[in-house]
Amino acid sequence: MVDVRSAEQHPLLEAALGARGNLGHARVEVVEEARSLVVEVPGAGDDPDHDDHEHDGEAGDPAGGGLRGNGHGALESGGSPSPSPRYARAVQRRIFIGDIQGCREELERLLEEIRFDPAADRLEPVGDLVNRGPDSAGCLRLLASLDAGGVLGNHDLALLATARGTRPERKSDTFGDVLRGEDRVELLGWLASRPFVRPFEDLVLVHGGFSPAWKDPIAVLLAEDPNDPGPAASAAVTIRFCDPEGNLARGMDPAPPPYRPWHELFDRTRVGGRTVVFGHWARQGLLLKPGFRGLDSGCVWGGKLTGWIAEEDRIVQVDARRAYAGI
Repeated sequence: MVDVRSAEQHPLLEAALGARGNLGHARVEVVEEARSLVVEVPGAGDDPDHDDHEHDGEAGDPAGGGLRGNGHGALESGGSPSPSPRYARAVQRRIFIGDIQGCREELERLLEEIRFDPAADRLEPVGDLVNRGPDSAGCLRLLASLDAGGVLGNHDLALLATARGTRPERKSDTFGDVLRGEDRVELLGWLASRPFVRPFEDLVLVHGGFSPAWKDPIAVLLAEDPNDPGPAASAAVTIRFCDPEGNLARGMDPAPPPYRPWHELFDRTRVGGRTVVFGHWARQGLLLKPGFRGLDSGCVWGGKLTGWIAEEDRIVQVDARRAYAGI
């Protein structure tokens, strides 16, 4: 079990905070870069989906249609796109990857199938990089070595909370290889520098989704701290069904009226007409509809690991080697 102490006293967290110079400084750089991309819009258990509340008690509930991106940095009609993220190298393809959850072998096979080119391609995982699968540490090492982007998911937050001592390690957790690895400081530092939302000029990446109650979802989530997540962060990594006011239907899938899938209630003009790329919903599975790409296809449950190549609007999948978590 991981030592339970305050965040200030926990040696593993303190070390991670100092990794790669200063983790706080690294996060400021991520946030400040992403802030420059915001388009201001006026006004306007055993179940594959039983992981909604991996950080229950940390936060509560928060108080479709539109334009479609063409994958090349422009909107097909209307709108005024903001600058793309400033990559350190030329990027020809952005490859968004569904929930990996420690399935390193499947991730490697998917990259082979996609013919991933580290010199020209950029990986953007949808979050839930760790837990339930057999090799959480291997996934983080591989993604960090490939300079992946991506966002945080609820299982990633569970790992960070366990490392800082605010959540006990559970029997069902499979990220002990990260917590006890020789390179744990570097791995935790890299993971904690992921944001909750990553906007591009034509797309926006989030793990679970956006509350229909948020006027400016990108700004809301850029203000959230991975080491001290609040209600908005909790909603962004756990939302599936909600009502028009943004109240979540916790533990219900499917949920009765007035609850509906969040993407049926969300107005994409609030993210500048961008296509929303997300994961977190294995029971729903792969979702491809105008303005939305849902990429969780339940790899850890014996399903598939999905990649979406944005510039080609193309799906590539590999089968899970086996089910790592029981249904």
